[in-house]
Amino acid sequence: MTPVRLMGSVAVALRCAHAPRLWKRLARAEPADIDLVAHRRHRGLLLKRMRELGLVEDSRGVVRRTLWGRLLLYTPAPSYPVEVFFDPLDFHHRLRLGHRLALDGLTIPLPELTLSKLQYQRLDDDQKKDLLVLLREESFASDGAESPARRIAHVLSSDWPLWRTTMDNLIAVEQFAKQVLAPEPQELAAVLSSIEAIRTLVASGYKRPAWRVRAFFQRLVPGFPVGRHVECVESEPNGAIANSR
Repeated sequence: MTPVRLMGSVAVALRCAHAPRLWKRLARAEPADIDLVAHRRHRGLLLKRMRELGLVEDSRGVVRRTLWGRLLLYTPAPSYPVEVFFDPLDFHHRLRLGHRLALDGLTIPLPELTLSKLQYQRLDDDQKKDLLVLLREESFASDGAESPARRIAHVLSSDWPLWRTTMDNLIAVEQFAKQVLAPEPQELAAVLSSIEAIRTLVASGYKRPAWRVRAFFQRLVPGFPVGRHVECVESEPNGAIANSR
């Protein structure tokens, strides 16, 4: 069986019971599409299966592609975009799922779902609202070995650029939470507790050699880019590649 899991805002809504209430309270826009993720080796089989289910490529009959191998299809009427990404996820940072892709039934695991939001170099308000919902989860700051906060700290221990972006974004989310959740102190306290759990575990955790080398290099060359710029390309019907941003 080809493991395919949800990510993005639809995944947030499915795995977080309080998402609809918080989204309504925060006036979060409706998700613009459905995001799926699968292993790259299953790309051909997945595309074939989606076509059998009635999903179609864009109006010109081509599959939109990017440098990280994304597919864009549409559901039958009413048409709704479905974007398929492939492991490893290459956005502003690289996030490897590996065997963890199949751990949960419908979505990628909570730590990876959270990191997939935190890895953006600039968060918009809807991304911040999704992160508030995720960080509101009661299990986030638990003490267990499999707690989401501990898993995030483990991933960041070997990736300095992702660590730097995540830490910066946690500051932004914390400030945003204090603004929009001020009337709901219980919700705010849960979010801040999760943020503090991540910070504590990251600060106290072991940093792998790759992390330490990159941190040293960044001090030598402060202006070196922290993340990566990913350029989109779109295939034309004749097979040519056109740049799009």
